[in-house]
Amino acid sequence: QGTCTSFDLGNRSAAVSFSASLSGLCNTGYTLLESSALSNATLEVVYYYDTYDFLSSPLLKGCNNISQLSKSGSVSAIGLLTGSVSKATDGGNLYVLYYDKFGQVVDSRRSYPGGHFLATTTSYTFTKKPSTITTSVQYKGMTTSSTLSYVYDNYADQLQSVTLSSGGKS
Repeated sequence: QGTCTSFDLGNRSAAVSFSASLSGLCNTGYTLLESSALSNATLEVVYYYDTYDFLSSPLLKGCNNISQLSKSGSVSAIGLLTGSVSKATDGGNLYVLYYDKFGQVVDSRRSYPGGHFLATTTSYTFTKKPSTITTSVQYKGMTTSSTLSYVYDNYADQLQSVTLSSGGKS
């Protein structure tokens, strides 16, 4: 998603392909399959699906937190949003989502301009309700985290309590 001064496809649709090794449109790795008259394109936001190959694309070459955003051993994310990049005047935001085998987000990581970083890890119950959600924030060399713990009724699976722990305190 972005802006341009002109775009002419005629009566064709705008189909694209992705390759992390190619720069493509605005360095996103996406390339238009049909030639078109696209002028002065600027990126506002780009979405990635199915794989995490975009983490090595030309668009992210200067990202300070790329090692923190990457995760090994992730489950297949075919058909799911795996990340997005939003451009802003002061840099860009990068958001990466990791899933479990049920398609539930178990890990989300977000990088902000200035090297700030936010990570959220979620574990789920057998009935796919959140069990714990841990959020960690890195800002100016300091890290702080908090955890929400959920307790459910054994019979009706209804929420009984939520406990917030932050900085070692509950």
